Amino acid sequence: MTHSTPSRIQRLKTLLVGFPRGAKRLLMVLADLSVLAVCLWAAFLLKFDSAAAGLKDSPWLYLSTVASGLAAFAVLGLYRAVVRFISFRVLFAIFFGAVASAFCLWLVGDALVTGGLPVSLSVIYWLSVAMAITGTRILARWVVSPHRDSKLPVVIYGAGEAGAQLAAALALGGQMYPIAYVDEKVSLQGATVAGVRVMSPDRLPTLIKDFAIDHVLLAVPGASRARRAKIIEQLVDLGVHLQTVPDLYEILSGRASLADLRDISVTDLLGRDAVAPQPVLLAACISGKSVMVTGAGGSIGSELCRQIIGQGPKRLVLFEQSEFALYEIERELRLG
Repeated sequence: MTHSTPSRIQRLKTLLVGFPRGAKRLLMVLADLSVLAVCLWAAFLLKFDSAAAGLKDSPWLYLSTVASGLAAFAVLGLYRAVVRFISFRVLFAIFFGAVASAFCLWLVGDALVTGGLPVSLSVIYWLSVAMAITGTRILARWVVSPHRDSKLPVVIYGAGEAGAQLAAALALGGQMYPIAYVDEKVSLQGATVAGVRVMSPDRLPTLIKDFAIDHVLLAVPGASRARRAKIIEQLVDLGVHLQTVPDLYEILSGRASLADLRDISVTDLLGRDAVAPQPVLLAACISGKSVMVTGAGGSIGSELCRQIIGQGPKRLVLFEQSEFALYEIERELRLG
C-alpha cells in the first residue's frame, strides 16, 4: 500500500503535465473561478453566519465579484505565467487581482444591497482569495515539477549567493536536487537558504550515509585556489563524485554560468592561483619560428597548441600517437 500511492500520484502528475498549454490555462481559470466563489461564500459565512446572505440580496453580487476577479487576474498576466517559474510578478498579480475583486464586492454591494456591505467583509474576502489563489499556484508548481524520485540527491558545499542560485537552478530542472548545504560559516549553520537547510561540514559523512549521496557540488566560485584545494582535500576521502561551479572570472566574463557544473580539474588541486603567462617572453620564443608540440592531442598538449598558435609561429608541427586526437586538435586550430 505504501508503494502504490506514490506511483498513482506520479501517474496523475504525468497526465496533467502532458496537457496542452491551452488546456492547462483553462484548468487554472476554472480552478480560480471555483476558489473565488468559495472564498466569497466563506466570507459571508464568517461575517453573517449565513453563506446565502449575499445571494439572497442579489445573485449579481456573486457573479460580478467572481467575474471581476478573473478579469483582473487575466489583465495582470496571471494566466500567461508559467507555474514552474513562479516569481514576484505572479504574487503581484494575485495580490492586486484579489484587491480588484474585493473592491468590486464592496462597490456592487453598496449599489445592490440595502445599507451596503461592511468593509470588513471585503477585507475577509480579499485575504482568503489572496491566500487560496497563491496556494493553488504552489500546488500547480508541485504538480508540474519533476518528481524527486527521478532525481539524484546532492549536497551543495557553500550556502552563499552562488549556492542559493545553484539550488534554484537545480529546482527548475536537471537531474539533481539539493537535500542540504554545508558551510564553514557558523552564522549560517542551522539556517534555511532557498528552502534547504544549512549544516556544518562535519555532518557531511552522516548526510552521505543517510541519503546515499553520490555527488557533492562545490559552490564557492570566489574562493582562492588554496581554499578550494583544502576543501577538495577534505572531501576526496568521502567516496563521492565532486563537481564545481566555474570560477568567478569565468562567470563575470560571461564564458560560463553557475549552472555549468564541471568535474574537478588539476588546477583546482594546485593550492595556489595560476601564474599568468608573460606575452613578451612567449613571443620571443615562438613568433616567426618553427615549433613542434609532442603529445599535441592530450589535455596539456592541446592547450599548448592553442596558446602557441596565438603567438604567430612560422610553422606549428603537431606530434601525436592518437590519430583521432590529432585530427581533433588540428581541426580546432584550423577552424579557430
